[in-house]
Amino acid sequence: MAASSDKQQTAYITADSTTLNYKTRTGIYRGHVKMTQGTTVILADKVITYFTKDNKLEKATATGQLASYSTLPDDSQLPFTAVGQTINYYPLQGYVELIAQAQTTQGKDSLAGPHLKYDINQQTVVSLAEKNGHTTIIIQPNQKIAQ
Repeated sequence: MAASSDKQQTAYITADSTTLNYKTRTGIYRGHVKMTQGTTVILADKVITYFTKDNKLEKATATGQLASYSTLPDDSQLPFTAVGQTINYYPLQGYVELIAQAQTTQGKDSLAGPHLKYDINQQTVVSLAEKNGHTTIIIQPNQKIAQ
Protein backbone atom coordinates (compact mmCIF):
# COMPACT_ATOMS: atom_id res chain seq x y z
CA MET A 1 0.00 0.00 0.00
CA ALA A 2 1.24 3.47 -0.77
CA ALA A 3 0.51 6.85 0.76
CA SER A 4 -1.91 7.92 -1.98
CA SER A 5 -4.07 4.85 -1.31
CA ASP A 6 -3.95 5.11 2.48
CA LYS A 7 -7.14 7.21 2.54
CA GLN A 8 -9.05 4.13 1.31
CA GLN A 9 -7.79 2.00 4.21
CA THR A 10 -9.41 1.41 7.60
CA ALA A 11 -8.18 3.72 10.38
CA TYR A 12 -7.08 2.00 13.63
CA ILE A 13 -6.62 4.07 16.79
CA THR A 14 -5.35 3.07 20.23
CA ALA A 15 -5.13 5.37 23.26
CA ASP A 16 -5.22 5.40 27.05
CA SER A 17 -8.69 7.00 26.97
CA THR A 18 -11.27 7.75 24.28
CA THR A 19 -14.40 9.86 23.93
CA LEU A 20 -16.53 9.19 20.85
CA ASN A 21 -19.46 11.34 19.76
CA TYR A 22 -21.47 9.46 17.15
CA LYS A 23 -23.77 12.42 16.59
CA THR A 24 -20.94 14.79 15.56
CA ARG A 25 -18.74 11.96 14.16
CA THR A 26 -15.76 13.10 16.25
CA GLY A 27 -13.40 11.31 18.57
CA ILE A 28 -10.96 12.53 21.20
CA TYR A 29 -8.11 10.17 22.09
CA ARG A 30 -5.69 10.90 24.95
CA GLY A 31 -2.46 9.32 26.13
CA HIS A 32 -0.05 7.24 24.02
CA VAL A 33 -2.21 7.67 20.92
CA LYS A 34 -1.33 5.61 17.86
CA MET A 35 -3.35 6.01 14.68
CA THR A 36 -2.65 3.77 11.69
CA GLN A 37 -4.23 4.02 8.24
CA GLY A 38 -2.48 1.95 5.57
CA THR A 39 1.21 2.91 5.64
CA THR A 40 0.46 6.10 7.57
CA VAL A 41 1.17 6.18 11.32
CA ILE A 42 0.54 9.10 13.68
CA LEU A 43 1.83 9.10 17.26
CA ALA A 44 0.74 11.81 19.71
CA ASP A 45 -0.30 12.72 23.23
CA LYS A 46 -3.77 13.67 21.95
CA VAL A 47 -5.64 13.17 18.65
CA ILE A 48 -9.01 14.55 17.61
CA THR A 49 -10.65 12.85 14.62
CA TYR A 50 -13.42 14.03 12.32
CA PHE A 51 -15.28 11.54 10.11
CA THR A 52 -17.60 12.11 7.14
CA LYS A 53 -21.18 10.83 7.09
CA ASP A 54 -19.98 7.72 5.25
CA ASN A 55 -17.30 7.03 7.92
CA LYS A 56 -14.22 8.23 6.01
CA LEU A 57 -11.52 9.95 8.03
CA GLU A 58 -11.73 13.59 6.99
CA LYS A 59 -9.25 15.15 9.42
CA ALA A 60 -7.08 14.17 12.37
CA THR A 61 -5.41 16.77 14.59
CA ALA A 62 -2.51 15.40 16.62
CA THR A 63 -0.79 17.35 19.39
CA GLY A 64 1.97 16.68 21.86
CA GLN A 65 5.48 17.56 22.91
CA LEU A 66 6.18 16.54 19.35
CA ALA A 67 3.57 14.55 17.51
CA SER A 68 4.87 12.40 14.66
CA TYR A 69 3.64 11.35 11.23
CA SER A 70 5.17 8.72 8.95
CA THR A 71 4.23 7.11 5.66
CA LEU A 72 5.78 5.25 2.74
CA PRO A 73 5.19 7.42 -0.35
CA ASP A 74 4.29 5.92 -3.72
CA ASP A 75 7.33 4.53 -5.58
CA SER A 76 9.69 5.18 -2.65
CA GLN A 77 12.09 2.96 -0.76
CA LEU A 78 12.50 5.49 2.05
CA PRO A 79 9.77 6.37 4.55
CA PHE A 80 8.74 10.00 4.90
CA THR A 81 8.64 11.10 8.54
CA ALA A 82 7.56 14.37 10.12
CA VAL A 83 7.19 15.92 13.56
CA GLY A 84 5.52 19.02 14.93
CA GLN A 85 3.74 20.29 18.01
CA THR A 86 0.53 20.12 15.97
CA ILE A 87 -0.09 17.88 12.97
CA ASN A 88 -3.25 18.25 10.89
CA TYR A 89 -3.77 15.22 8.63
CA TYR A 90 -6.28 15.60 5.77
CA PRO A 91 -6.32 12.20 3.99
CA LEU A 92 -9.23 12.98 1.66
CA GLN A 93 -7.62 16.23 0.50
CA GLY A 94 -4.18 14.63 0.38
CA TYR A 95 -2.04 16.78 2.64
CA VAL A 96 -0.48 17.09 6.07
CA GLU A 97 0.11 20.37 7.89
CA LEU A 98 2.91 20.60 10.49
CA ILE A 99 2.84 23.51 12.92
CA ALA A 100 5.55 24.62 15.40
CA GLN A 101 8.94 22.87 15.56
CA ALA A 102 8.06 21.22 12.26
CA GLN A 103 10.58 18.94 10.58
CA THR A 104 10.37 16.42 7.76
CA THR A 105 12.89 13.72 6.93
CA GLN A 106 13.30 11.23 4.12
CA GLY A 107 16.50 9.22 4.27
CA LYS A 108 19.27 11.69 5.15
CA ASP A 109 17.46 14.69 3.67
CA SER A 110 15.49 16.99 5.95
CA LEU A 111 13.55 20.24 5.98
CA ALA A 112 12.70 22.16 9.14
CA GLY A 113 10.65 25.29 9.72
CA PRO A 114 7.89 26.76 11.84
CA HIS A 115 5.05 25.76 9.45
CA LEU A 116 5.31 23.05 6.78
CA LYS A 117 2.78 21.52 4.42
CA TYR A 118 3.29 18.07 2.84
CA ASP A 119 1.34 17.23 -0.32
CA ILE A 120 0.89 13.44 -0.17
CA ASN A 121 0.10 12.90 -3.85
CA GLN A 122 2.76 15.22 -5.28
CA GLN A 123 5.30 14.26 -2.56
CA THR A 124 6.28 17.88 -2.03
CA VAL A 125 6.97 19.85 1.12
CA VAL A 126 6.33 23.59 1.26
CA SER A 127 7.65 25.85 4.00
CA LEU A 128 5.01 28.50 4.67
CA ALA A 129 6.21 32.00 5.54
CA GLU A 130 6.07 32.92 9.20
CA LYS A 131 7.06 36.16 10.99
CA ASN A 132 9.27 34.29 13.46
CA GLY A 133 11.53 31.57 12.12
CA HIS A 134 13.12 30.40 8.95
CA THR A 135 13.50 27.22 6.94
CA THR A 136 16.53 24.94 7.05
CA ILE A 137 17.07 22.35 4.32
CA ILE A 138 19.64 19.54 4.28
CA ILE A 139 20.05 17.62 1.03
CA GLN A 140 22.52 14.73 0.80
CA PRO A 141 24.05 13.81 -2.56
CA ASN A 142 23.67 10.34 -4.08
CA GLN A 143 20.64 9.33 -2.05
CA LYS A 144 18.24 7.02 -3.87
CA ILE A 145 14.64 7.77 -2.88
CA ALA A 146 12.62 6.22 -5.70
CA GLN A 147 12.68 2.53 -6.65
